[in-house]
Amino acid sequence: MDRINVSRLSFRRKVSHKKDKHRHELSDNSSEDIPRIKYISQTEAQNIDQELFTEYAFSVDQLMILAGYSCAVAIAKIQYISENGPCSTDLKSYSHLFSFDTQTTGWDVEKGDPNGLQPELLISLTAPKQCARLFKGKHHYLGGRFVPRTLEQKYQLNLPPYPGTDCVVELKQDGTA
Repeated sequence: MDRINVSRLSFRRKVSHKKDKHRHELSDNSSEDIPRIKYISQTEAQNIDQELFTEYAFSVDQLMILAGYSCAVAIAKIQYISENGPCSTDLKSYSHLFSFDTQTTGWDVEKGDPNGLQPELLISLTAPKQCARLFKGKHHYLGGRFVPRTLEQKYQLNLPPYPGTDCVVELKQDGTA
């Protein structure tokens, strides 16, 4: 295994350019050829987080920075679509909506809550959780480009390719990108 260092982020990854190349080639095929993204349980999410900390040496601070950045980029994309460009004031106005605890929104991680908060934007981090199947808003983004390929394969997440250098990808209602 080679060790890849990106700034302060570090994780182990098997050297295989063919697998990554194949992952991007899939994006050119119809959605029928691409396995659906896996919606994970709370237990799987906790196990993935634990492995990111232990096996891949991510710190809590690093994951929080990546999560915050993913959220900011997704919000900026929505603002750009709706108003031709975000500004720092717009992004600050969203800060009170940002929460890692779905319970505060009225949503159970696995069961959701049709009577809970019904946002127009959902940002799933690492992989969509089971409750995201009930999301009926306009925009569902996935922020998880940092997930190592070996971890993705272990949990059969079937994550989509991220466009260009983006850290988020918009998901469709049917679980594809």
